[in-house]
Amino acid sequence: MIKVMLIAWYLFVGVIWLSIAYINFEDIIFPKYPDRVYKKDVIESCVDTLVAASIALIIALLPNFIVAVIQWIVSLVH
Repeated sequence: MIKVMLIAWYLFVGVIWLSIAYINFEDIIFPKYPDRVYKKDVIESCVDTLVAASIALIIALLPNFIVAVIQWIVSLVH
């Protein structure tokens, strides 16, 4: 059951990250004025998406770290 919950958690965080990536790249993928897509805007969107991916990865792996710390504390007690 815990593995199913972790998979659901990873999917949830992944969908949130993909939504953020879509919002960052929306103006570049579907520009209002196609001749006004600048390299600076593309690089800025890539950096924003990379930061969002790093944060999403930390959030997704947080339950694993919490469980590891709990197991470590329990192993110290026994």
